[in-house]
Order: sequence, then structure tokens, then C-alpha cells
Amino acid sequence: MITRFITLAVCLLVFKSAAFAQFKEGFIIEKDNGRYPGLIKLPDDGLPYQDIIFRETASAKKEVLTYADLKAFVVGLDSFVSIRDYTIPMTEIVHNGFAKIILVGKNEVVAKSKIAEPRHGWVSNGYGHGATRTTYDEMVTHYVILRKSGIIELTDYNFYHELPQIIADYPELCQRVIKKELKFEQLELIISNYEHWRRGQR
Repeated sequence: MITRFITLAVCLLVFKSAAFAQFKEGFIIEKDNGRYPGLIKLPDDGLPYQDIIFRETASAKKEVLTYADLKAFVVGLDSFVSIRDYTIPMTEIVHNGFAKIILVGKNEVVAKSKIAEPRHGWVSNGYGHGATRTTYDEMVTHYVILRKSGIIELTDYNFYHELPQIIADYPELCQRVIKKELKFEQLELIISNYEHWRRGQR
């Protein structure tokens, strides 16, 4: 009996520790620029959509905070910014949510986010009696450039025009993009190389 009790206690302790480990130290910045340190929980892929879970201390009550509540937040070495009411060009999709900052340039910020895009399909009615048309949301990764003048969607169409302006101080890498030796699908690798080079210049 005692052995079973000890085993149960250990299991509960491990479960509690694992749950707590999902929270990481950081801070939030509210709309009025108030900054508050605490513990933040992100989804498994590290890229929140429209909300995060925040608690001031390990024993404090959990709060669900959305993009509408915050201006930005930081978890460890990762920074996130809130994007509101941005309509993706040539679509009716409105981006409301968080975006992860992957590059801070001289005059702009490049960020990565998830956006729910509508998709259309057919669901079988069963027994060979046809199908019903349905609409559902699919989470799609997007990249945006944030400037004082506004937000620009970074796509494979404007990639060779926009990115060279951002990484112009690294001529070798910039030329590889201009010459189309590097492609949009390699964006995060390009940014990683650029950041590594920039750290070496300091």
C-alpha cells in the first residue's frame, strides 16, 4: 500500500513538473506599453496563432491573452509582435494574430506567422449517396515585413525585390539573392546566415 502511494505521488510530481516545464520565462507588453514579467506557454511548434497562456508566477492563476490584449511579448530569446486588421493583398483574408520576429533590420522587421486560410472540399455522405461541399480553415505560414509605412506580405513574387534591400549591407549574400541563386523557400536559412554574418561584424 505504501509502495503504491509513493509511486502515485512520484507520478503526480513528474506530471506537474512536465506541465510546468511548458512555461518559459519572459515578459508581455500591453497596449499601453506596460511591461510585465512572468511565465509564458507557447504551442508545441513555438508559433502562437491568436493567443498565449500567461501567469505572473508559478503559483499564479493562468490567463489567456490574445493579440488584442498585447502589443508584443518575449519568451527566452524569441520576440513576438501583435498584428491586427491586416488584409492580405488580393484576398479577403484578414490577419489578426501574433507573428514571430525572425529579423530586425535597420528600417524594418521581418516576422513569421500562422494564418487561418479558408479551404473548400467535399465530405462524403456515406453509402455512395454523394457528398456535401464544406469549408474549413487550414493553418498556413506567412512572412511579413513591418515598416513604419505599413505591412508588406513577403512572397515568392516580391522576394527578389524586397529582401535584397534588407540584407544590402552583406553584399555577397545580397548578390546571391539578386542572381536568384537563393530562393524564397530558403528565406529562414538566408536570414540565419545574415544574422551570423552580422554578429561577426560587431
